[in-house]
Amino acid sequence: MTNLQDVYVQSDALGVAELVQRGEVSPLEVVETAITLIEQLNPRLNAVVHRLL
Repeated sequence: MTNLQDVYVQSDALGVAELVQRGEVSPLEVVETAITLIEQLNPRLNAVVHRLL
């Protein structure tokens, strides 16, 4: 996992929003991190059944 992935997993939504507000990460980085984690975990969880393109 990258550092942002670690922070994303350990933080709640308000914590991630605070990082964006302070300019430490961009909203795009947060979304890309979320998608990456979904792609990594979904084969085991089978939680996402429709992938939006």
